[in-house]
Amino acid sequence: MRKSILFILSFVIISSTAFAGSGDVKVTAFAGHSASHGMFGGAEAAAFYDISPSWELKGAFRYSSHSKVAADIRPAFTHDFKFGGLRVEAIAQYSRMASTNDICAGVTAGLHTKWVWFSAGYCYRMFCSEGDTLHEPVNLLYELGFSFLPDVDRWDLRFIISNSRMARVERAFQPSYILECEYSPTDNLGIILSADAMRAGIFNIASVHYQSLLSIGVRYRW
Repeated sequence: MRKSILFILSFVIISSTAFAGSGDVKVTAFAGHSASHGMFGGAEAAAFYDISPSWELKGAFRYSSHSKVAADIRPAFTHDFKFGGLRVEAIAQYSRMASTNDICAGVTAGLHTKWVWFSAGYCYRMFCSEGDTLHEPVNLLYELGFSFLPDVDRWDLRFIISNSRMARVERAFQPSYILECEYSPTDNLGIILSADAMRAGIFNIASVHYQSLLSIGVRYRW
């Protein structure tokens, strides 16, 4: 736990000072309940950076108290149109839970406007545990999101259905349903509250039970 917290703090400090261009850093704490694990909590640090007008880079590290850690890095190509934009994103995620390592590599493509966004793609996954390896060559990735207050200056309210969130890549039948509210008291600072639910299961085995999660985060933009 202590090493994970130090890693998150280091990630935030390095991300916020290493680049002179525009970007943001977000730190989130969360707590929830799962039918598989009971009560749990954790923290996540994520960073986003504009490399150029057409290229972006973002990464995240996530720690959960039910012995799960995940790291994720994603370069992306973007192109803006009059009505919105195109985004093509590569995904590389590593996570570990107990003695099982989960490696995921994939790509998604999508369109976005100020009101709605959608992306879809696939990933290759490999599970390694105690000398045994399971390969999943094709897994569907997707995200559908709605912004209800895109023209409001300081507030935004979003609803998202996704199995491809940062550091939270899951199988197609285990999406997260997320309601997220963000308030920005200044141009550089955002406060984020969110609630989400997903099907509970150990090692991505789906069940009829759900996992609920509440989180609070702070975003700093430069």
